[in-house]
Amino acid sequence: MFTLNTAILLLVTAMQLPLDPSHRIEPVATRDAYMDFCRSIGVQSEQIQIADFLYEDYIDGLLDIQANSTERAEAAGSEQLDAVLQGLGSMSPMQLSELRLAVLRTREANWQAADRHLENLIDGTESLARDATSDSSPSPADDFRRRVVLEHARHRSSDPGYAGEGVDMAFLVESEKDSLLAGVRTRMLEPIIQTWRERAVEIIALHAANSRKAALERRAASIAGSGDDAGRLMQEQVARWRSLHELNQWASGSIASFFSGPEGDSAAELAWKNRIRAALFPWLHEQDSAELIGLWASKNGQAEQKAKVADILDSYLEERDEVRRRAEDLLITTRLNDGIVLGSRLAEQDPEAAESRRKWLQLSGELESLKERTSGRIEALLTPGQRAAAWRSIRER
Repeated sequence: MFTLNTAILLLVTAMQLPLDPSHRIEPVATRDAYMDFCRSIGVQSEQIQIADFLYEDYIDGLLDIQANSTERAEAAGSEQLDAVLQGLGSMSPMQLSELRLAVLRTREANWQAADRHLENLIDGTESLARDATSDSSPSPADDFRRRVVLEHARHRSSDPGYAGEGVDMAFLVESEKDSLLAGVRTRMLEPIIQTWRERAVEIIALHAANSRKAALERRAASIAGSGDDAGRLMQEQVARWRSLHELNQWASGSIASFFSGPEGDSAAELAWKNRIRAALFPWLHEQDSAELIGLWASKNGQAEQKAKVADILDSYLEERDEVRRRAEDLLITTRLNDGIVLGSRLAEQDPEAAESRRKWLQLSGELESLKERTSGRIEALLTPGQRAAAWRSIRER
């Protein structure tokens, strides 16, 4: 029977994140991660339906947390806040800030309940499995927790303040083993990923709860406009980020070394390194409008247009990559050397970050200017009808 709960489960599974993110119920285990956990501990096919019920109970529990969270927020004044933000009421800036902070603080109560539901899901699933007591290190449950936390962190990957906080090397290597890493023997990769998994579990166990709380504190500082707290919160964020970043750099560099040497594949090595760069800064490596227009023209233009567009696009991609590399270097070194998270709201509030922000804005402007010039050059080669079709194709992506 297709029940309401089943409908909700199907919906939230498709969305991957089942809850309104403003409630900060986190982290949330996706169905894909959960089913991989089931397989890792030997849940048999005849028990999968029971595992499905456990996951449905887990989702129901999170929805209950959200309902309770809504009630607490309303008691703190969320309905009044919504009215003001929608222009249906008014209050002073100080009153508005205090009200926003009061509503935000109600979200902290969700975390303990969310953790409890996740642990109940793990315990219930382990009771179904024949391999749940495996002596492997890390344990399947710890591996699952690691994946859940990192998947949640990747929900911020479109934010310019993101610098690989959710990079999961085990997941990335698995996804690339038949493509970028097809030329590397599995036995060469296994010890690196095993070491990464063991260390990543330790790092996440050490920092996950503090990272969650700090995200709320950063939002509170942004609302309050507190420049005094901005520097401290960024430095604490960088200290937690650094350990996983250094681990990821070690693992990715170790894998890249398999391509080097006199008999290595320099093209494969570069492709792997570029894959890591895109994983660290996915928001920076998205296809932009200049590239998309060029690709459309390369596919749909006349022969003479295609030849000219190919030359422009090749030059553009090379120039853009050089600027992106400088941007990545600035973003990383500014974190490591100065404790400043460029691209974040806190960096905008911290007077000590002014010079770093100036450099970042200069690079951002360079990228934008390069994109606009290239778009103009490509569009000048197209007819009005082709330009309209190209932009329509981009909007419909």
